[in-house]
Amino acid sequence: MEKNSNHKIKKISYVFFLASFVCIVVVLAIAGVGNKYLVDSKYDSRIKREFTKVKRGTIYDRNGNVLTFSKFGDDGYYRVSNYPTLFAHTIGYAHNKYGTTGIEARFNNILSGRSGSTPETKVNNVIFKEKSGDDIYLTLDLNLQQKAKKQLGNMYGSIVISDPNSGEILASVSNPSYNEIDLNENSFGENSKSVFLDRAVQGKYMPGSVMKIVAAINLIQNGDDKEVYNDNGSIKIDESVIKNAGGIRYGAIDLKTAFAHSVNTYFINENMKYIDEYKKLVNDINIALKDSADFNYYGMNVDLGDNNFNKALISIGQGKSTASPMAINMLTTSIYNGGYFYSPTYIKKIQSPVGKISHSKTTKKIYMPFNETVANEVKDYMYEVVKTGTAKGFNLQNCGGKTGTAELGSGKYNFLFTGFYENEKNSRCVTIVLENCPNFGYNISVEIFKNLIN
Repeated sequence: MEKNSNHKIKKISYVFFLASFVCIVVVLAIAGVGNKYLVDSKYDSRIKREFTKVKRGTIYDRNGNVLTFSKFGDDGYYRVSNYPTLFAHTIGYAHNKYGTTGIEARFNNILSGRSGSTPETKVNNVIFKEKSGDDIYLTLDLNLQQKAKKQLGNMYGSIVISDPNSGEILASVSNPSYNEIDLNENSFGENSKSVFLDRAVQGKYMPGSVMKIVAAINLIQNGDDKEVYNDNGSIKIDESVIKNAGGIRYGAIDLKTAFAHSVNTYFINENMKYIDEYKKLVNDINIALKDSADFNYYGMNVDLGDNNFNKALISIGQGKSTASPMAINMLTTSIYNGGYFYSPTYIKKIQSPVGKISHSKTTKKIYMPFNETVANEVKDYMYEVVKTGTAKGFNLQNCGGKTGTAELGSGKYNFLFTGFYENEKNSRCVTIVLENCPNFGYNISVEIFKNLIN
């Protein structure tokens, strides 16, 4: 009897032990999941409570210049910017009251020394209770960023400069900006919405004749590039008349000449023959653009509408056409490269404070819905714009591009230029968008391009 009792006790003990073990495993699993989705969440109150206790990683430019770092004060750690407003939209802010944005938000865990950090940083934080994060080296170039910012001056708009051979973003300026360090309750008022918009990646601009790059691709793919059109300076669509800039008459012209001189009548007459193909091409380009990046940016879009006049307008980048500077820059890169581009990135490398590299950023090669032959033909057209077309007279060497003017009404315009500078060592693709300007002409955007590549 005593033997049976001992046997039952042992069985109960085993069952209790097994149940306890299962409970521990479940609790740990839940804790792990909770840590991932709660502790790492920017909404977790513990992050805000511990913000001042963590020495966040330093953010550098590509050449090792310190851009943003953590400093210890009376209330703990706080963020300091060596260049307030210059990188505000890209780096963003990290504030114990207002949270995080930009790079500070996307890499919050790494900068805070949590998930994704280097093993060295994790060990130091657990064993030595250092509570510090990894450092991030951006692809941005401080000198080039300052140069681009100076070129914009007080004008609203954006400049994006990229390396077409790697996808690295070398400069990304959005104007107007804000001071990412000096934030208070008044910073987020109704009148401040414009300054927090990163125009480079989220701006939805009417692109004007820059979209003739896409229209030209469409015409080439449909075998229309050799078609000769007799231009008389204007074209009638339904009850409306659309003119060339200045009402100039070009006579018998082909696609190359029409592209170089940005002849509205040619693109309306020819592109409307293949307007459904044009819409599909824009959609396919947009899919390639949006699938390429590890950050969110607006691509491009055209809306055919329900009448011929709107279809005519989108053929020249007016009406219901929108694109972001980043999207235009990636399109330009794909023309330069021969039908592909590398996924854009702002991150060069991530490393621990003691110099152990966690990873170097790699990019993907993304193919556009047009081949090398088509891309090279458009590239030749872009060279012609600089040599004999709308961007001539600036003495640009080894460059190609496309000017653009979008009429906004009430005497206001968007002026654009997107182009490439070809050099064996440091080729660049540059996109400039000047927003809501008086009619001082697109030449200013070409002048900015010239100043940036010299």
